[in-house]
Amino acid sequence: MKYTDSKIKDFLNDLSSKKPVPGGGAASALVCAAGVSCIMMVINYTIGKQGYEKYNTKLKVTLNKLLKIKNEVRKCIDLDVLIFDKIAKIYKLPKNTKKQINFRKKKLRKFLVKVNSVERNIIKLSLEAIKLTLPLLNITNKNLVSDLGCGVLFLKSSSESALLNIKINAKSLKHKKIDRTISMTEKIVNLSDKFLKQINFKLKF
Repeated sequence: MKYTDSKIKDFLNDLSSKKPVPGGGAASALVCAAGVSCIMMVINYTIGKQGYEKYNTKLKVTLNKLLKIKNEVRKCIDLDVLIFDKIAKIYKLPKNTKKQINFRKKKLRKFLVKVNSVERNIIKLSLEAIKLTLPLLNITNKNLVSDLGCGVLFLKSSSESALLNIKINAKSLKHKKIDRTISMTEKIVNLSDKFLKQINFKLKF
């Protein structure tokens, strides 16, 4: 089932059920897509608005870049589901003999590495989106500053969630070569926290 072609209620119903997929990885991708969409909405409401005309060209360029990110992260939803469905089936394989155990381990490792690459891509795309968002605070519709903040919060949450999934998979793989991914997530957290401080300052009353 391709969740990107289904209704959101189908995704949420399956996510909350006793099914192996979708899980936290696909949910992280969905949250990332929601964050990018919030930021795109702010830009769309700003382009052509009186008083912001001089930013139109820059905003359109940013909008196109964000659209590409959104399309990429949408693919991560179904890709995570596809790979983790295979992992769930591998866990059910017999392990009565040494040959069966080794076969199971080999298959499991292959797909855990694959699913971690999807999670890593979610984090990478979140970072790209946040970097594009930072310059928008003072050149977009001031009435939608909270939506910018929501978008950044979603991106921060999606990256931290994806990292949790990477960590548990890395534990199963018995390796800890995820320093670059941790560093990338920490950068997202730092950038988003600074951005949100600026937003909260603007929202003081």
